[in-house]
Amino acid sequence: MIKKADSEILKSIPVAEYMKIRQYVIDLVIKSEHKSVMIPSMPRLGEMFGVARMTVHKALKDLIKDKYLISRPGIGTFSNPGKMLEFNKWKTSRTIGMIIGDGMILYYDYYIGSLAAYAWLKLVEAGYIIKPITLTSSDPDKIAAEMKNYSLDGLIWISPGDKGAAALKKMDKAELPIVTLQETIEGINSVNMNYEQEGYEAGKIFLGEGRRNVVFAITRDIPLAQLQLDGLKRAFNEAGVKFNNGLVLKDIKDLDYLFELGIDVQAIYLEGPYLPETMAVLKDRRIDTKQHCRILTGRNDISDVPDFSGLVRDHLFESEAVAVVNMISRMLTRKDFSIEHKLIKFPISPVGIESNQEQSAKNVRFAAMKGISRFPETPAALQMQTAYSESKKFTN
Repeated sequence: MIKKADSEILKSIPVAEYMKIRQYVIDLVIKSEHKSVMIPSMPRLGEMFGVARMTVHKALKDLIKDKYLISRPGIGTFSNPGKMLEFNKWKTSRTIGMIIGDGMILYYDYYIGSLAAYAWLKLVEAGYIIKPITLTSSDPDKIAAEMKNYSLDGLIWISPGDKGAAALKKMDKAELPIVTLQETIEGINSVNMNYEQEGYEAGKIFLGEGRRNVVFAITRDIPLAQLQLDGLKRAFNEAGVKFNNGLVLKDIKDLDYLFELGIDVQAIYLEGPYLPETMAVLKDRRIDTKQHCRILTGRNDISDVPDFSGLVRDHLFESEAVAVVNMISRMLTRKDFSIEHKLIKFPISPVGIESNQEQSAKNVRFAAMKGISRFPETPAALQMQTAYSESKKFTN
């Protein structure tokens, strides 16, 4: 219970400054393991963090009360080795810092929450201690300086953005192993899903089904969506089919306008959580999504549409997290600081519809039963034709 006097003191102390001192000292306790180490004096801590003496005094008082520190009058303040017993469940005392977004996010959506949760889980399973870091500034120089006050063995930054990238470039990567997740920055190890390849694979699927009028809903101005669009266009270029840039929508509400113009929309590639709005338009227009108009969206988005039929992409959060841990471990254990940008492929799978392979197999079986000699010339169909012929030889 906080006493009234303590409450009044806390009101007058900036929380961010108070937490900087607390985090720094707890890091020292963890790093000291089973040794009792003297911490810097109050004047020195105030100088290090640019905070008032009262802030340092309050932070140290609470740390002594919480048994992280031991005060020895006339000598100094020391870390409490006994506190390390709380961390014995971990195989190692290596500490990995984790920053999410701009470091000031208070609420996580499904996407960011899943990235953080899987990374967190795999780090703990690998024996690391995780230190969540809340930044107090968006200035790259201040962020880089602030990171030096943390006793970290490595750093993972999820979606750092432009300012985060600028701060990371100012840090000593040889001194602090760094991996970014969901953002590729030159000179820094990174793990990301292969968005360009996803767009390319989607394009091949659409074209393989004879769908050329593909709407791409790039409703968010983010580089990852542009990569998906680039991949989609690459598939069209390779097939010698002109991609209609007029079908790239900045607002999903424009979809209905396309139908008003009489455009035969044969596929819709959704980037973002706009499936309910899209399905509503298609339902009003009585467009069949099982046959006439193919939809591609994220698996999490179909939870709001129980009768969905189309294609879904799966974001492999766990695979990303495993790759991140492997990179951090490579740098820490083997001292291998070579730069790697790991890209993980998106699986795309059918939901409520037949895949190309299943449809091709049906065509082959139907042709065989009817005595039709010409089969569809697709890899899956040719494979089924060979298998069917071989099976007939065997039975004869």
